[in-house]
Amino acid sequence: MAGGKYAQGQQHSGNGRYDLPAYGNTDSWHDDDMRVAVIILLMALGWIYLKLRGKDANKGWLEALGVGFGENDPPGFASLEELVEALKGAGVSKAGLIVGVDFTRSNEWTGERVYGNGSMHEIDDRKPNPYQEVLRGVGRGLGPLNRAEKIWCYGFGDENTRDEAVFCFMADDQPCANLAQALDRYASIAPAVSLSGPTSFAPLIRKAIEIVQDTREYHCLVIIADGQVTKERDTVRAIQDASNYPLSIIMVGVGEGPWETCREFDNRLPGRRYDNFRFVEHRRLKYGDAEALALSALAEVPDQYRAIRALGIMEGAGAPGSGPTSVAASVAGGGVSGSAPSMAPVNMVMSGSAPPSAPPSELDEDEGVPQDFICPLTLEVMIDPVVCEDGHSYERGALEAWLRNHDTSPMSNAHLNSKMAVPNHALRNSIEAFRRERGY
Repeated sequence: MAGGKYAQGQQHSGNGRYDLPAYGNTDSWHDDDMRVAVIILLMALGWIYLKLRGKDANKGWLEALGVGFGENDPPGFASLEELVEALKGAGVSKAGLIVGVDFTRSNEWTGERVYGNGSMHEIDDRKPNPYQEVLRGVGRGLGPLNRAEKIWCYGFGDENTRDEAVFCFMADDQPCANLAQALDRYASIAPAVSLSGPTSFAPLIRKAIEIVQDTREYHCLVIIADGQVTKERDTVRAIQDASNYPLSIIMVGVGEGPWETCREFDNRLPGRRYDNFRFVEHRRLKYGDAEALALSALAEVPDQYRAIRALGIMEGAGAPGSGPTSVAASVAGGGVSGSAPSMAPVNMVMSGSAPPSAPPSELDEDEGVPQDFICPLTLEVMIDPVVCEDGHSYERGALEAWLRNHDTSPMSNAHLNSKMAVPNHALRNSIEAFRRERGY
């Protein structure tokens, strides 16, 4: 017989091997057996490779199997109670909370592409948007340590503040009384804000430093944003300066990113006294699981606080004259109406001006930069301009990010027959000459 099922004993199948009894199709059994052996061998070799590179072999295999955490390292806490105990064990007796919300224009593009609505800030009573979910999760996570229950809430990147300031959710630059009021204020403000850009975390971080100085207390700053930072230099300097204060910075990325710069801030940013920045990608966490979000976002806080204490930074909090100055001014156009009690005008806080010794900031329109030098997507002076089929020039990286998910012009929304981008050498030479003339 050449194959089939056998009741007992080994039988020669005529193809150069012996079949095993009572296992059905012997060809299939043999193939599966070989596959298992090969998989085991590859896993063993991979484990050895990871060990030789000094990596966590178990974590490496989890990531390879699609259940890894990437930059969102496993928090190591089974529950919020366990996290709170770890925080107390690190010496955190109380912690203030500051929240910054991204109101840049890219929220509209991401909302349409990812969530199927007009904006990431769309308010729907049936389901919280990503900003509401993150605010709720982190607020509950820090709740036991936020004894005063106050939450400082700010917006940035809108038409009024752009990358130069932040606006407060409450009148007179005051904190929200509790998490419920913070959520209520956001729901009232979000529909009325005019989205703009570009994106810089620097004004928000410097405002947080100011709050830490004024209160002389440890705080967590949670930045909720939907995309890449466009003013990297200003943001890097602010993060570095923040490492002189008892302030943990947690950036929760909602939407699709790209997140390369934020991961760099998390993993390899030099010039800091301690690792004060953590990046968490919201989409890699289970939607609606507020506890998992809090555990991931706050995972590094115990170690950060230990570093703050070891460096003696708590003793220096609020040193006179060591931080930025706040100048409050009402946003043009008056107040924002809504259902929250005491709906006073939103305040714009000019915060984060670099000291005189700081290097010059990137060029902007206020410095007489020709409009042709500004990328329509990033609202920044271009470094590597390319021409799209629509005839407009864009920053290469920004256009490539757009075209990954669109086949339309960023300017006119007209269909593009080709996604090819051609370097605009003439424009690049003009920009470089302009920079040299200005000393940049």
